[in-house]
Amino acid sequence: MIGGELGAAFAISYLHPQSATLHVEDNYRAIATKLKLKPSHEGEIIFLKQFAHQNFWNDNRPDHLADQLLIHAELLRENNDRRRETAERLFSKYIEDRQNNA
Repeated sequence: MIGGELGAAFAISYLHPQSATLHVEDNYRAIATKLKLKPSHEGEIIFLKQFAHQNFWNDNRPDHLADQLLIHAELLRENNDRRRETAERLFSKYIEDRQNNA
C-alpha cells in the first residue's frame, strides 16, 4: 500500500511528494529489488510492516492506497508546515465526514 506524501498526492492532488511510505506485508527487500530502488541516507522511501489486512482506502480508490487515517497520521508524524496543511486538507475532504457518520 502507498501512504505518506505519495498517498496524499494520489488522494487530493495538492502535494508534490518528496517522499513515499510503502506498507508491505513481508519482505521489503524483494519489493525494493523489483522496483529497482537504491538505498538513500535521506530516507525518501520509508518501508513499514503492514499490521493488518483491512487498512486500504475504501472510497472507490485503487486498492494500493493506505486508509485515509493512516496517511493523515503519517503526514503529521513530522513537524512540517507543508505536510500539516496537506493533512488538514485530507482530514476536511475525507475523514471529517467519516468521523461524523460513525
